[in-house]
Amino acid sequence: PKAPAAPARQELRESDHKKLGKLLEKYIEELDAPQEQAEVRADLRSELEKIGKKIAGKDGDAMQAALGLTDDLERAVGLSFQYKNVRGGKINGRETTAQGVEIEYAVWLPSRYKVNQGPDPLVLIAPDVRDGRPVRGETLLQEFWTDADTRDAMILASVTMPEDSAAWTELFVDDGSGQSSPGGLFYLMTVFGELRKEFSIDADRVFLAGRGAGVPPVMSLGGMFPHLFAGVIGQAGDAGEPIWQNFQNLPVFLQGGGAQATSFEEKAKEAGYEGVTLKADAEASELLTWIQEHPRNANPAQVTLVPGSPIPNSAYWIEVPPMDVEEGTYVKGEIDRATNTVRIE
Repeated sequence: PKAPAAPARQELRESDHKKLGKLLEKYIEELDAPQEQAEVRADLRSELEKIGKKIAGKDGDAMQAALGLTDDLERAVGLSFQYKNVRGGKINGRETTAQGVEIEYAVWLPSRYKVNQGPDPLVLIAPDVRDGRPVRGETLLQEFWTDADTRDAMILASVTMPEDSAAWTELFVDDGSGQSSPGGLFYLMTVFGELRKEFSIDADRVFLAGRGAGVPPVMSLGGMFPHLFAGVIGQAGDAGEPIWQNFQNLPVFLQGGGAQATSFEEKAKEAGYEGVTLKADAEASELLTWIQEHPRNANPAQVTLVPGSPIPNSAYWIEVPPMDVEEGTYVKGEIDRATNTVRIE
């Protein structure tokens, strides 16, 4: 099975996407120039209203109609980055620097990759440990995720994690001198940011995956930022101890695992979460089908958030101020579209 070249949800022409993209690019460029930014904002608003009028008709709300085209707006935002076509069909080693550390990662692009064919799904991967050392991202892609149909359907990116695997489930860790250093979650999020700037990625089809010791960090990251991802995949490793309550709208596919994976599945099912699949012997074709059938639920009707100190402090449309959190603290929200109300517990 192949991923579609472009989402069918888009309603505008590519020329509209490009025009909006150029206006968004100019708007970002003028962030430090308020007067010029105001002019660009007026142009952007005018273009959105023009688009909205075609959809809403004479008596409808043009701006509301335009802002409702979320998939078209995503495409326009992507084009504002001015992506360049890059030859696919091979693994490319890359590196970036953030917070004073060099982060290595490797990227596989489908051989058919072209910017103008629309955004592609992304799987962001945390590799295992071997002989006491982190497996390099490039090595992971050479040895796993090699199924031809999978490689033709999506972008794969694998991050070389920090030397200390105990830091993999943290954004930052105390280095013993009162200073903090980046942990594994920082590595993953930094690379995710780099990928969004360089490649045309479908924001509704970004998946986290971990192998072996890489499973707990991607589960932790999913529980910390559930609204950013479409699903989490664990292979040949246990689940760790993520904030399982925050997975209400985030599907999980666990290929293997031990007591922690079983516990995670049991807790999720007891809470009424239906998105956990635990299947140790799943074939590559089954995993690919699961990925294609689980786009992100960007605006769920029900949201549960167990906040942290200071994060996570948001999920989907719920946000709470950063605070010292006592055990057992949670926020639940539900949208009743029929009565246009939101209930918060």
